[in-house]
Amino acid sequence: MKKIIYSLMVLACLSSCNSVSGSSGPAKSPEQQMQEAASAKDFSATIVPNNFSVIKANLSYDEQKERYTIGCKTPGVSYPSLNVVDQSLMIGQLFKTERAGDRILSKGWFSAFEESVVTAIEDHKISIDSNYDRLEGFLLPFTDINQIFTKKPHMKNEITILIGASGDITIGQSSVANNLSPAAKDFIQAHSQDSSSYVSCQVDDLNSKTTKSSVDKISYNLNGQSIVAYLERRIIEGEVFCSRYFETNGRQNDKPDLKVSMGHGRVESTTVSTNNLVKLGFENCGGSEIYRLSRTSLDSGKILDNYIQKTLSAPQR
Repeated sequence: MKKIIYSLMVLACLSSCNSVSGSSGPAKSPEQQMQEAASAKDFSATIVPNNFSVIKANLSYDEQKERYTIGCKTPGVSYPSLNVVDQSLMIGQLFKTERAGDRILSKGWFSAFEESVVTAIEDHKISIDSNYDRLEGFLLPFTDINQIFTKKPHMKNEITILIGASGDITIGQSSVANNLSPAAKDFIQAHSQDSSSYVSCQVDDLNSKTTKSSVDKISYNLNGQSIVAYLERRIIEGEVFCSRYFETNGRQNDKPDLKVSMGHGRVESTTVSTNNLVKLGFENCGGSEIYRLSRTSLDSGKILDNYIQKTLSAPQR
């Protein structure tokens, strides 16, 4: 669902997003602009996992096999998934999610509170209506949800499984903004041809080192109850490179036009997954993620990007 937000709000980038403010000195090169970009807004301290207690820390490889039940082609084996609609998913079920994120030289940070309800289920397709109770950031010229949408639902989404001739499987998602206000439509139309850039930062695979990798079995509090879940933490350190991709009409070019070394840093990821909750989509071998944090930072403390997604409520199996 992260793609839903970006697909709508990518149109909110004004032409000034990637411009350089005037100064008396010489213009900075694109490499300098990237290296000297302001730190991204960090949400890791404000959107944290719910309360939990550890049942067993540092599960061994064999102990982790108990995770791989629902949605797995082979019980106890993490890959591949069955790629079928969650058998417990029903029309009318409600899911509530909080998301936030930012990256350097971006169109602006975002923070959103979203409610999604299932409206139709077919063999290989799920239809979903989504509404936003909060939608902040993005450099939008609107200060209220009701200035963007005239009524609910705000978004109509479809998640599908596409099976190719050779048997390969692709999970696709389409999202359409619904009931947009006249002002929002005018704004989108005015900026529909804008070209903007997207920065992605990663640790160099060739010289990286995993400094933390652990899986704990936990009791996690959600929906007013304790559910069995798995907390996975991973940190990879090394030289960090940031690549710039240009977008036109919301489509990202396949190859970057710029790649810059930012220095030594790390990519951190924290996920909480469970088999106890219904998945809004297709069954995933290893459980549904109910919390995900990904963050890239430098040794200096500068945040290059971070994204957090947290389930606030979902139906239990």
